[in-house]
Amino acid sequence: MTAGTDAMDTRSVPPSNSEKQLTVTIVMMIGDESGSNSEKWKLHVGDFCVETAFYGKLSMETHQLHEGDYKITLEHMSSRLSTPDYDYTAHIEFEDDENFDISIIDDDKLLGRHVGMSSGTDLTIGRSATLQIRRKGFGSKCLPRTCSSCNKDQGCIWDQASRFCRHFDASSQFFKDDHNDCACAKCENWASANSDLSWIDKLPLCPCTVQEFSNGSFSWLGLSDEQKAQYTDVDWVTDMACNPTWGCDERPEAKGCILSTISDSFIGGQHCCYDTNLEIITSGSKSAGNPHKSHFSMTEEHWINDVKPRYLCCSDCEIEDQCNLFIGGPNGAQGVRDDIRPCLSAP
Repeated sequence: MTAGTDAMDTRSVPPSNSEKQLTVTIVMMIGDESGSNSEKWKLHVGDFCVETAFYGKLSMETHQLHEGDYKITLEHMSSRLSTPDYDYTAHIEFEDDENFDISIIDDDKLLGRHVGMSSGTDLTIGRSATLQIRRKGFGSKCLPRTCSSCNKDQGCIWDQASRFCRHFDASSQFFKDDHNDCACAKCENWASANSDLSWIDKLPLCPCTVQEFSNGSFSWLGLSDEQKAQYTDVDWVTDMACNPTWGCDERPEAKGCILSTISDSFIGGQHCCYDTNLEIITSGSKSAGNPHKSHFSMTEEHWINDVKPRYLCCSDCEIEDQCNLFIGGPNGAQGVRDDIRPCLSAP
């Protein structure tokens, strides 16, 4: 619903000229437009909210917000599946404003498109983001720089949403992160603390090739009985976050991935991704699979140990090469989530 569309709704009354100078316009969108089109959600931004009206479509509302901080949360409303898959897409959009600096702090990765990642669990519970609206400061603009160098400057503050170093009003000191809280710094600290990679050797080797079925699922292909005997308690399932049916948002060169089932032989799980020829994508690529220290069925542990670090190193950090700490580098350097062992080939 856009502003001015319902005369009986006080939220939709167009603001006066004086009010426009004191507010910013945001657009809130929520829904499930995945392959299942099965979930309804409510997106909260402070006291404002928008709820999914129809399965399979995004619902949208426009609101005028004053300066301040607004907590962003999601609330699952209903599903037409017997077991909800909790897929959703949530966006908050705004344009640059001449009077305000606008940013979204989303360390929990609450917003965006989330498909096939929940394993039957509502991952939004207990997570939130923050929309910050600040009056622009006066004086010279801060020069473009990294998050760490920006936040070390008392007159500047890093806006993660726009990846821009903005002028900082010292009266808002409470809301400024320390330079060690920047994504690149967090990635480096995480990589240093997780340098022991011996656990990867306990995981099964990835099959070099897979077979695709008409429903978009995969199976390992061409392995001998002797090779399969190495993994008597292991099987593979299709990664619902990366497959031919729903695509691979985080791994653009992949056609699909497979995940090892839970096993008594190891705590974590193997993750293998394949290109359009159904051949494995090797380490050192953002589209390659990454070993999981916590099995994907261990939802909270998997988020903390495997998913969130990848976001920090490969999405949030503004230094592109920092992702190599996670995936490995083109020069052969092993990353913290990088399996450099050969794949398991057919006999």
